[in-house]
Amino acid sequence: MTRPDLGARILIMDTMISILTDPKNNLFQSDIWSEYQESLGNKVFRVSCDESTALLIKLPLYKDKSYLYCPRGPMCKKEGWHVLMRKAKEIAKAENCVFLRVEPYQLPMKTMQDL
Repeated sequence: MTRPDLGARILIMDTMISILTDPKNNLFQSDIWSEYQESLGNKVFRVSCDESTALLIKLPLYKDKSYLYCPRGPMCKKEGWHVLMRKAKEIAKAENCVFLRVEPYQLPMKTMQDL
């Protein structure tokens, strides 16, 4: 196996430092994580919700059933969460997913009560 050249390694390191140091970035909502999930054979979806996007990953369950997973995200306002839930419901229905698992990074006040 060959190692990437120095320029590619520097670019990878710059991207990782940006993801890990900026509070608005999140490794589990990044394009790198999306590509990794696709390399594992999982189907991924990008859903826009107000000023940000959410990564949804379709993961297998039993037989032909699956679920959608939103790891550590998205970082959006209360209205964005309503948009995310509506779009995730549409994707879940189309993809035969039985539930949506969300591990929010941050929630605006009283968002869970409103959803």
